Amino acid sequence: MAQYTTKEIDMLNIDSKETVKKLVNQEESLTSLTKSFTGNKIQNLLTEMNFIDYINDPVISVELRSLGISKPPTNINIYELLGYDNLVPNLNFAKLLNIRGEIMVRDTIYKISPAGTFYFHKSLLDYFENNYSNISALEDFEKLTDRTYKREVNINKQVSSICLYDTYAYDDKEDLIPDFHMEEIETKTSPIPPKNEIIDNNWEEAQDIDWDSQPSYNTGANTVVGKWLEGAFGRNKKYTSNFDSKHRIWAKLYYYDYVIYSEIGAKTKMQKKKVAWNKTKAEKLYLIWNSMVIKTDFPNTVNYPQVGGNQPNRYFLGKRIEKVPGTNKEGLVAYYGGSALTDAELKKFAEADYVNNVIDLKIHVNEDLSKDRICAAKYITNKCMYTVIYPYGKMGKNAEILQSTFDSDLHMIIGLKTPTSHLPKGWENWIKHVSGQKPKAPELIQGEIRVAAKHNGSIKGLRLIKQK
Repeated sequence: MAQYTTKEIDMLNIDSKETVKKLVNQEESLTSLTKSFTGNKIQNLLTEMNFIDYINDPVISVELRSLGISKPPTNINIYELLGYDNLVPNLNFAKLLNIRGEIMVRDTIYKISPAGTFYFHKSLLDYFENNYSNISALEDFEKLTDRTYKREVNINKQVSSICLYDTYAYDDKEDLIPDFHMEEIETKTSPIPPKNEIIDNNWEEAQDIDWDSQPSYNTGANTVVGKWLEGAFGRNKKYTSNFDSKHRIWAKLYYYDYVIYSEIGAKTKMQKKKVAWNKTKAEKLYLIWNSMVIKTDFPNTVNYPQVGGNQPNRYFLGKRIEKVPGTNKEGLVAYYGGSALTDAELKKFAEADYVNNVIDLKIHVNEDLSKDRICAAKYITNKCMYTVIYPYGKMGKNAEILQSTFDSDLHMIIGLKTPTSHLPKGWENWIKHVSGQKPKAPELIQGEIRVAAKHNGSIKGLRLIKQK
């Protein structure tokens, strides 16, 4: 059987981080926007192991040894065998990475690994791969910031750096959101529609699942100062619930920053154990969520158009039809501008009747338009934006995998036609200044996902909870 040798392994060469995101979101074609580093054919992470000369590969051989695998089983891909389904849950992103988890953006190479994301100038590629055994052991790295580490390399009397970013962990710092005792703002739009609306028959069974009896876990990646050498997998957990010794449901709520691309999402799959756990079909597979709240910081504070530095009221800016995060469907999104969300408000987002709201808020674009149903809300402040995604869900029959991506960018507010009649003087310009910023990586503040699978007439599930 023909195998790809080390010299034949190539990676994509992409012009910008913006293009990476477009490719992941399938807004652009891979063939029209990308090229390979040296012009060779690219094999991505989904390539089967039996096509790779893994014994002589300087990177893959190291990762196999770290997992205690001397001879991989046939007909299994790198993505599943080396645990990249855990590190890179989004298949669209995984397809951009070569079999070593590498991609080049402009002149910088990024390597996704269990320790995080390594990145360095393309001139260091040979050095990095030939010394990957020591580098992946995190030897000689120094801490630069809370999540960035550096190792200096001296090649041909020139000092360069290989950096490592802690992709899978968020800091332990709390998001301190002051309560300014804002006046309540009443709107005509209710986030919860009346109970007499039509219920999607596909979701009736979701009401019968005994969610309270399913195991629940507080989930979240945390950086423990001084313990980052312990590796990523302890912080980067997946959760399972077994039907029997050979069948289980797998779930993950994740928020990863790969430097070139960041993502908040949830993924669930049905698995069957052969030599390893492989995906298989469930009779029905559910992935539903409740009131996900995402915070996206701005690089610069944009001062409110207020005199005396007082915190402003919150103003309703408008609403528009756009793609609702997590759903890949269009729905109605409401926009507000002004003071930050309080702890009390954040708590209220998680108090609604869970399953009934999931069913009632099934998104159908025409109904949303006619009934003025809000599917998400964005709260824009002087320092950040909060995205609140209302309850929703997915169900697949004879499905192997369900996945949703919740992260969103500030570019969604550009083009919002702001009503000027009720806004104070200066607010139009303030919104324009905020819209011009490039946001930082999004952070999941709170939310819950519930997953369940039906197999041989039995239902098993999990609840994963992220608390502020």
